Amino acid sequence: MIAAIDTLVAAVPAVPIALVGWSFGGDIALAVTDPRLAGWVAIAPPLRFLPTFPAAVDPRPKSLVLAEHDESGRLDLVKVDA
Repeated sequence: MIAAIDTLVAAVPAVPIALVGWSFGGDIALAVTDPRLAGWVAIAPPLRFLPTFPAAVDPRPKSLVLAEHDESGRLDLVKVDA
């Protein structure tokens, strides 16, 4: 993941970078807290890869796209701060 961020920063240094992942890729994205990231988007993350995700306590923006009745994701694991 860090190599991908390195490549993007070198290719487009002025563009904000967000990690985006679907399913377990969302869990992986939320586990990376590189200081060059502008934020995260996790689509249908199962939220099982770690007991807690580093991105959860990071002040940078993050979006989780979750279905109410997803077979692998659990809404009760998500705390929403307005």
